[in-house]
Amino acid sequence: MSRTTTARWRFGFTFVDLLVVLLLVCLLAAYAFSAGAIMKARESSNRARCASNLRQIGQAMLLYANENKGNYPRTMYAVGDGPTQYTGVACKDPFKKEGQPKANDVTALMFLLVRTQDLPVQSFVCPSTDAGPVAYGNINELQGMANFKSEEFLTYSMNNPYFSKEAIEAGAKWNTTLGADFVLAGDMNPGKVDPADVTKADVTSPAAEQRRGNSLNHRQEGQTFLYGDSHTEFQATPFAGVRRDNVYTVSGSRDGSRVTSTTIEGSPAWAGDTVLLPVAKADPHKKTPAEEEAAAVTALKRELPGMKSRIADAERRVGPTPQLVRAKQSVEELERDLAEYEAKQKK
Repeated sequence: MSRTTTARWRFGFTFVDLLVVLLLVCLLAAYAFSAGAIMKARESSNRARCASNLRQIGQAMLLYANENKGNYPRTMYAVGDGPTQYTGVACKDPFKKEGQPKANDVTALMFLLVRTQDLPVQSFVCPSTDAGPVAYGNINELQGMANFKSEEFLTYSMNNPYFSKEAIEAGAKWNTTLGADFVLAGDMNPGKVDPADVTKADVTSPAAEQRRGNSLNHRQEGQTFLYGDSHTEFQATPFAGVRRDNVYTVSGSRDGSRVTSTTIEGSPAWAGDTVLLPVAKADPHKKTPAEEEAAAVTALKRELPGMKSRIADAERRVGPTPQLVRAKQSVEELERDLAEYEAKQKK
């Protein structure tokens, strides 16, 4: 991958950035100004950024596959052993025995994209969470690492490609031939972190029960998934894979007829079975909803100058389109509404 592409990933103003700005200001303009409206708009913006992250991951996976005979990333593999995670962090080469990640490490395979494709570590953090990217002084330091330190720095899960002998016999594969309905990665598997419990959800369950299986990243409103053809979708339930497979559990059958089970961490049961790992061990939100609302108001105040700058930059590039004119007017209205809102809070 060229450094030009890398620079664009990290620093460039992209069409996605513009869409996010327009989405945020238009949504806020559509609701009566309140902390709740800000939260709704920010979550919509975060979902757009989350989808952008997963598309970048998908692009990096394809680039990796092009260099590796069509195969997606995978580190040391021991057939029949269970999955591991967050091992061998301070290792210069994930494929050498000294200090390397343990076999079947599901987080090391994601970090392999950071090492080989210069994928920014920020791409592995859902913006709706309070997690942060791995801290490092310069890009060369990443070559001295082989894994994420913990879920403090990773909030996405990827399909477990460390197949059992039975899964291999059932046709499981990890390459570019996987179809458009196969989930490759997505918002982190919530496991059984309260109030989630992916084992309680079933495809025939009431909506409230199905929601218990949703990722905690977006406060269980749903999750964004990356599919085999590189498209992303925000899904209301985890029953979003092949034949409505529950992508947060191992399938309950070898033919896909039973789409879920009580097994969360394991090898896929059949060729169409997605098992997204790692599993969350804690809620990725450190703030309460009330604290997030207060932080959202503060963040909006801080972000308004940047919004104005991005709109002005886009206007210099493409001219005063109707969309940009509306966006500029919305930002000006937001500035007035924010001032009025803060004045009321002080009374």
